[in-house]
Amino acid sequence: MHRTNTLKVTSISGRGRAYCATRHITKGTTVLISEPIATVVSQEWLPETCLWCFHCSYPRRNKVKAILTQDNKRKLPSETAGFCSETCKNLAITNHRCEEWDTVVNAYIAIDDEYRLREQHEGLATPATSEVDSNDYFGGNVTRQGQQAGNTIDLNDEAQAEGWIDTVWDMAVNSPAFLASKNSILPDTYKADMCKLIASCLIRKHHCDTADNDNLHIQSYSSLMQMQYNEISRFQSHFKKMILTDELAHELAKDMKIPTHAGQDFDTAIQYVPEEILADIEMYIFFASAFEKSKTPIEWAYDHRLFRQVLYREMSNSFGIWDPPEGSEPELLGWALHPVAVYFNHSCAPNIRKFRQGRNMVFIADQDIEDGQELCIAYGSVEEKVQARRARLSEHYSFWCQCTRCCQEST
Repeated sequence: MHRTNTLKVTSISGRGRAYCATRHITKGTTVLISEPIATVVSQEWLPETCLWCFHCSYPRRNKVKAILTQDNKRKLPSETAGFCSETCKNLAITNHRCEEWDTVVNAYIAIDDEYRLREQHEGLATPATSEVDSNDYFGGNVTRQGQQAGNTIDLNDEAQAEGWIDTVWDMAVNSPAFLASKNSILPDTYKADMCKLIASCLIRKHHCDTADNDNLHIQSYSSLMQMQYNEISRFQSHFKKMILTDELAHELAKDMKIPTHAGQDFDTAIQYVPEEILADIEMYIFFASAFEKSKTPIEWAYDHRLFRQVLYREMSNSFGIWDPPEGSEPELLGWALHPVAVYFNHSCAPNIRKFRQGRNMVFIADQDIEDGQELCIAYGSVEEKVQARRARLSEHYSFWCQCTRCCQEST
């Protein structure tokens, strides 16, 4: 990571933490070069994309395999992954803590094994509720937690919402009926890829917590925790949409308030949980199930709170790995987490241009910027009309854009 003396993190009312200029910045100046803490290449592009520098050689496959296997019939997605050179493979290994890379490889295989198993059994009957014991899941490490007393739970209140959401997750992983219904559901490949990204982050945490040889040049898990946590805002956004479109939910949860017993019984609670949040829980069950069947050290896989720490930071904060890095009709090769880059807020008229340079993201002033002015990038395309832009940003980033351009174009 290379951060110049042209910017600093500042708190801005209504926008949170943001990068602002510390002096006049001339157009074309590089203000930040960021290296990711974790990345994942999508299954679609694994055979042709280097896991380190992201060079895509399509249609030619990578020269150096990441995983050596003797079983040619198996061919899990991760076993097609590789590097464009021995140099990149060595960089991948040496830029992880001791034994960390081997753990990442094993985690990828565990997730692929679970995906393949579910793929083979897709469409078969799920186990009966009576056949499911929650103690057989998550290494037997499940938490049972009740909701605080009171007449109602106000989901507009962040503290109450946070407590209730935590309770819902606890009840979900303790519900034999819910576990039985999700036991064999096949996630889409995007969610399987996200599970690999989350595993990489939690493996970094595990090795940061336990390793004796701390490599100072390797980003620590604590840097990831500096990223904005979006679980509550995501839940509230989807909950509001649910009560607007679902008549029963609207009657049950007027004014974003739900009865206290919704925090004591999962069958009641599930009526108030948006489908998108249930899908997140389903993704965690897939994640934990993968390591339940593996021989990978997995104590970090059975705590949904750790899983959520990463999941709800990845959402709205990850950067796409695009090829070509600039230009028209790029392909999305995967995703990367750049903790130091998350302080660039969005504007539909950005003054900072970003592009990928190998493994790194580079941020360059796209116009002259004055001392004290906020530095902004565009979150995706800003070519649509204002209503379309705002709708996309609300859907994917949980905010209603109020940038100068949107305000001008909406009047």
